[in-house]
Amino acid sequence: MMSIKDAMREGINKSISKMQELDFMEDQEVYLDIRMFNHELKKFVTLKRGREVKPLNHFDYEVDGMTALFDAIGTTVKELEKKLLDEPETHVNITVFTDGYENSSQIYSFKKIRKLIARINKRAGWEFILVGCDKETLAMANDLGMRKENRIYTSKEQLSESLGCISSLMASRVLREDYSADKAFASIEWPLDKED
Repeated sequence: MMSIKDAMREGINKSISKMQELDFMEDQEVYLDIRMFNHELKKFVTLKRGREVKPLNHFDYEVDGMTALFDAIGTTVKELEKKLLDEPETHVNITVFTDGYENSSQIYSFKKIRKLIARINKRAGWEFILVGCDKETLAMANDLGMRKENRIYTSKEQLSESLGCISSLMASRVLREDYSADKAFASIEWPLDKED
């Protein structure tokens, strides 16, 4: 069985690969911003063309520390808003993969993140997806006001496969296709579920 570290890295690399394919298409420019977080936020890639992003290696992704989920979300969204909010014809997809529940944020509270997500939900061209490996994270995403179709639970055993499905979903959003999470996950045998 693959470790969660290896499964997460493999899944993120599937997403990078899919975004690279899109970035090479005519009339598409895909930029990636990849951050890793535990009790601190680490920038791996900052708004770089998809075709220029290298896959994660064994040393790039570590599973350790606590989970400062709110700080990672808040800091990332604020920085992306500062850089991209006034850019015309820009589609921003913020996708968070987490294997843990918020337990150590110092800057952003539940209330601040709820307001931030409400703002994103109203903004054309911006969306927020959360993929969590425990039911508590999914319940928290609901309480934060994330759209039902953008709250996805996966078991740790199916993490890599699930992240591959998320890559397809993200690609469809980049191409502005009508492609739902239900279609993206159609090939996976559940116990993976989007919502109980």
